Parts: sequence; structure tokens; C-alpha cells
Amino acid sequence: MIGGIGVDAVSLARTDRLSDAFLRRFYHPDEAAAAKALSGSRRREFLASRFAAKEAFCKALGVGLWTFQLRDVLVFRMDSGKPEIRLFDSARAYFDKAHPEGRIHLSLSHEDPLAVAFVVIEDLS
Repeated sequence: MIGGIGVDAVSLARTDRLSDAFLRRFYHPDEAAAAKALSGSRRREFLASRFAAKEAFCKALGVGLWTFQLRDVLVFRMDSGKPEIRLFDSARAYFDKAHPEGRIHLSLSHEDPLAVAFVVIEDLS
């Protein structure tokens, strides 16, 4: 059963102005470290797609961005290239309470000028 869906788009250009404080507040430490190793269009795509995924995840849950710490949501790629969301601390606690048997599906795409994320929450119970 579908427990929620969410979609979001983020301008790639918005990521050009992100401060280190913004990265620490809204990105998981692994994401912030990976972003620092990137430059140019790859960095823009990386940051924009991850922020879009976090917003799409919140929309799928039906909550605002301030319900839990966004840095507790890690967006990463499996060895196969498939994007995944891993939750920690405040985000994990909220998700487990709302969807105890839930599974998160994520799709990412980027084409200048936007990065897009689509999230489906599947309730397995």
C-alpha cells in the first residue's frame, strides 16, 4: 500500500550560494563532505538533487521541513547507482512512528536548470 508520495524540484543555480553553515544544518555530514570534494556542475547537481530528495521525502510524509533535522536524512547511491534514503536520529524516529513497516523509494534526475526528486513511501503492513 502507498503510504505517501512526494515530488520536488530545486534550481541548480540555488546551490551556488550555499554557505558551510547551510551545509552543516541541512545536509548529512557524509553529503557535506562529498560536496566539498566536487566542483562545478557536478557539485550543483549533487547538492540540488539531495535537497530535492529531502523535500520530496517530507512531502511524502505530509510534514513540513522543520518536523525533524534534515541532516538526519542521508541521500546516497548504492554501488548499482540506485539512489537511496537512509534515516538517522530524529528522522528515523519520526518515520518509524508514522510508518513502522515502511519502505522508501527514491528517484532522482537533473537537467539544467533543475534537479527533481520523487519519493514513494510503501507501507508493508
